[in-house]
Amino acid sequence: MKKILLGTTALVAATAVTAGAAKADMSVTGWNTFGIGIGNVEAGGTGGTDPSAGNLDIYENGEIYFHGGTELDNGMSVSWDVQLETENGNGNFIDENYFTIGGDFGTVIIGQENLPNYKMHYSGGFWVGNAGLSSNSYTQFSGSPGGMSYFHSGFMNDTAPVGNDSDMMSYYSPRMSGFQIGVGYMPDSDQNDAGITDATASANTFENTVSVGANYTTDMDGTSIAASLGFTTSDVNGTGANTATDSEVETFQAGLNVGFGGLTLGVSYMQQTDDNNVRTGGDTENILAGVKYAAGPHTIGLSGIWSEAEETVADTDDTEGTAYQLAHDYSLGGGVSLTSSVTYLDIDDEVGGTSDADGFVGIVMLNAGF
Repeated sequence: MKKILLGTTALVAATAVTAGAAKADMSVTGWNTFGIGIGNVEAGGTGGTDPSAGNLDIYENGEIYFHGGTELDNGMSVSWDVQLETENGNGNFIDENYFTIGGDFGTVIIGQENLPNYKMHYSGGFWVGNAGLSSNSYTQFSGSPGGMSYFHSGFMNDTAPVGNDSDMMSYYSPRMSGFQIGVGYMPDSDQNDAGITDATASANTFENTVSVGANYTTDMDGTSIAASLGFTTSDVNGTGANTATDSEVETFQAGLNVGFGGLTLGVSYMQQTDDNNVRTGGDTENILAGVKYAAGPHTIGLSGIWSEAEETVADTDDTEGTAYQLAHDYSLGGGVSLTSSVTYLDIDDEVGGTSDADGFVGIVMLNAGF
């Protein structure tokens, strides 16, 4: 009886707090994809995994989005977003969780979300359905030769990974004459609400990250143009404590997309500099280029990436990486599509050969959005 009374008291208290307050409108959306893939990437040297006999596996990825939003009496809008990962291997964790406050002044985002340089970037490596070169999921089928984490950590991608989805605050200006700017600050990429100091931070975490992004969009006589610039600067704890292994990491991004009807062309660039090489990718330069064409239910795209990495943590030698992907997506209706892709991967270790790898990865995926 005592437990019942306590529960009733708590319920009454919660009801009293929310009584008379209008509730935010709630919605649930999301997506999921299941696929089968095979890789025959052959690794040279002694490092990493060599799946040269063929790596056949089942692929799954998806998220469920919970969204709540309302408009205040003063005209400002407030919304709340939570994203739940669906893969069992990830422990079904919350991916992003943040508030958005909007008005005539622009937009403020606070919580666990990507920074402005990431959100405002236009990549030249196009996604077709759920196939895209800027995904490290391909290591599931190709292995990780020499311990290299390609399509991730700054090597062979243009997403500037500086602790995305960590606690941060950002501001986006209103879009004026096609232009918009964004600035953001992330205290620490170690998601620990108990507070982080130099002595308690995990190894290789980003600290005091400042992010700046800007982009421009326009549509002239059927031709669309989207261009972007991004920059970040971060302090990085090399071993978790404030030691000589700490470093400063900076990233620079640029992207351009041009569309003509169903045809879109793109090119992008990212440079990451690490003054003490404590991050996995070390100093890297990446160029992505692609073309995508959509007609009716069909979308087809071809993308390529060219990357150089100097003295990475996984490999002290300089490494070059290239990848090319041909992908096709067919819309089946009702938010369901079928994506197929073939990717060629080539990694060259300039000295020791421990990270050399080349071969193909093929994936067919069934996608659903709701």
